[in-house]
Amino acid sequence: MTHPIIQAAACTHIGRVRSRNEDAVLADARLGLVAVADGLGGRNAGDLASRLAIESLSQSLSTLASGGDRPPPSALHESFTRANAHVYAMSTRIPGCAGMGTTLVAGWFVATHELGLQLIVAHVGDSRLYRYRAQTEPTLCVLTRDHTSAQQLIDEGLYSAEDARLLPQRHILTKALGVDADIDIDLITTPVLAGDLILLCSDGLSNMLDDSQLRALLDAAYTQGISLSKEAGLRRLAQNLIDAANERGGLDNISVVVATPAIASDQT
Repeated sequence: MTHPIIQAAACTHIGRVRSRNEDAVLADARLGLVAVADGLGGRNAGDLASRLAIESLSQSLSTLASGGDRPPPSALHESFTRANAHVYAMSTRIPGCAGMGTTLVAGWFVATHELGLQLIVAHVGDSRLYRYRAQTEPTLCVLTRDHTSAQQLIDEGLYSAEDARLLPQRHILTKALGVDADIDIDLITTPVLAGDLILLCSDGLSNMLDDSQLRALLDAAYTQGISLSKEAGLRRLAQNLIDAANERGGLDNISVVVATPAIASDQT
């Protein structure tokens, strides 16, 4: 019997303002795949776009992984390419869906004999992937870079990250999945250590909670002894994050996926 490579939990909430939830989430512990998609607001069928992207990603990567003839980064990249093609094709075929699109961020945990546990990250848009590392001095870092007009201004040195949070155009995407036939996908690979927590979220979380607030909530989870090696503990943490975003206004749909490496003793 194959044991899960990770423990993971996924939660999504409509928020306190929106009339429908256009986010979609995925936590596949067996495949080691976690993902969040956020359908584009102001476009047709954002909820359908996010769901199609997640379904296509899951199906494509499962097929490519079982084949074993592609290096893992190439397999994840190809799965994103297929998801983009699928959403774009559906937008041209389904009445009322023209122009639909979505963000998509995914983390795929892959264990190798040579390098140990690695996380392959792919993303398009402004849904994010963070790594929280609790060993010695706890650290929180975002491993993705938003594809937004605001991030471009930050990169050009015109605004600080803090000031950019106040810009009216901060939500304007420079890249999204399914809008065009071709897509440029960001892809990185990074080692995963025992005890690392991987957090994926839609901007409904990151716009309500800045990095210091997120870290404080994660620090509190460890201090309070929430068992993050178990799905129930991870689900509690995800719900706590969603509750915190709603307490600060809940201006958008809020989606959270959290994952940690599986512990051998939990697998027996």
